[in-house]
Amino acid sequence: MTKSESQEVKEWLWGYREAVQDCRRLEDEYRQLVAGQEAPKAIEYGQMPGGHGDGEDLSHYMAIREDLLGRIARAKARMASALSERLDAIEELPTFAQRDVASMRYIQLKGCRPMGWDEIARRAGYSQRRVFDVHGQALEELHRMMQADKDSSKMQ
Repeated sequence: MTKSESQEVKEWLWGYREAVQDCRRLEDEYRQLVAGQEAPKAIEYGQMPGGHGDGEDLSHYMAIREDLLGRIARAKARMASALSERLDAIEELPTFAQRDVASMRYIQLKGCRPMGWDEIARRAGYSQRRVFDVHGQALEELHRMMQADKDSSKMQ
């Protein structure tokens, strides 16, 4: 397998991580918005509903919240879909070791970060060299599966 083929598989696998990061970013933005709205403020009578402010009343903020909640819901749906696709592919790997290493590296994130090679080796009970070998075999197998899917979709 070439380096570019390996990179293609890794990028596809990292798609789940990107979906998780996107969802968490939106959730953080929502929390920041809510915290800013709930912080005590001095009353500006020109800003009150019916006043002569710029129209940014409670309904404006609620609309922004609703929009952001919709974005979060869509991001969670993308995250779930990305997870499902990758889990399906990983579950098709022929050996437990390949499934285990691929899952730890690309699915079992710590926050939004991948598990490190040393932790994967420790948890799997392998040497780091063995983890690298198994990981390479898993990438080759996933690449083969991706190519088979592309070929079958061309035939349809």
